Amino acid sequence: MARTTGHLAHDFNDLLTISMGYNDWLAFDQGLSQSSRDAVQQIRLATERASALTRQLLTFSRRASLQRQRLDLAELVESARPLLEQLLGALVTLVVEHEGDPPLVQGDASQLTQVLINLVTNAREAMPEGGTLTISVIQTLGDPEDDGTGGIAPGSLAAELEVSDTGVGLSAEAEQRLFEPFFTTKPPGQSAGLGLAEARGIVLQHGGSIRAESTRGVGTTFRILLPLADPLFESLRPVPHRTGVPLGRRTILLVEDEDALRELDTQILTHAGFDVLAARSGLEAISIADTLGAGIDLLLTDVMLPGMSGPVVASHLQTVRPDVKVLYMSGYSHDEVMGDDEPAGPNLFLQKPMTSEVLVDAVRHLIG
Repeated sequence: MARTTGHLAHDFNDLLTISMGYNDWLAFDQGLSQSSRDAVQQIRLATERASALTRQLLTFSRRASLQRQRLDLAELVESARPLLEQLLGALVTLVVEHEGDPPLVQGDASQLTQVLINLVTNAREAMPEGGTLTISVIQTLGDPEDDGTGGIAPGSLAAELEVSDTGVGLSAEAEQRLFEPFFTTKPPGQSAGLGLAEARGIVLQHGGSIRAESTRGVGTTFRILLPLADPLFESLRPVPHRTGVPLGRRTILLVEDEDALRELDTQILTHAGFDVLAARSGLEAISIADTLGAGIDLLLTDVMLPGMSGPVVASHLQTVRPDVKVLYMSGYSHDEVMGDDEPAGPNLFLQKPMTSEVLVDAVRHLIG
């Protein structure tokens, strides 16, 4: 099911990129009436909501993209405290506990914060009349009963994040099904049932494990174990935001098999001041490159292409033109689709869906 969900989310990301791109295009039209601008804004909000739902599906299938860095887990919880207190409301008291050496993990701060948000939101709903939510962070040992499939060997050092509420607790059936996607104890229409499945997916992507224990009338405790950071680990730096017009005309070879998306990207980049050569397959891209000669400054390619993948096209181009920059894009995450096929060089990766601004900024960062 996770594989099928990931494939569906990838296809939705292509469609959402098209919707988002044309929405941006309309927003730049100075001739729109105010009512039309309001309609464009509503389309954008709906697209962003759909994008967020797709990210949840990718997280459940463990195909979401992570931006890893060294994180102090206790500091992460403290920085999220104001938001968590707002989510809990006045009836619930938040207690944060951490002592000793702060456990350092290598993870995505926004994704781990999302785990906290999901757990805290569930805890608030389990305490309709108020109560106490305790979040504790300690350095501990891997569970001796764990078989190590979560990435933490039994008895090895790990970071522990525990979220415990004094709510109504769960039935035995609900406790067993907590992390199933689309499972919810709420009435129909009030929840998609993806919050805890998303949290579990994020934890698994970080090489950790998550468990829940609940007692009726006493409350529920979630226990998350994460591997400690490698002292030699270096953060992945995101694409910097840049503005301005590129100096001189630059030529981009665009490879995208989705017709509507290829046409949209061509319009966006041409409007930004670039010359664009568009190809619908890897073989067509190589044919264009061989015919053109040395005039290509950047290869912008989808990773998954029929017949020949984006990394294979990049390898061919960079073999004869080592100075060609490469910008990959995909509805899957970097780790899921690149593997060992990525050639060396100054390459970047964009996760779909992305806005027109993000696309142009990434291109300018490489060649502008």
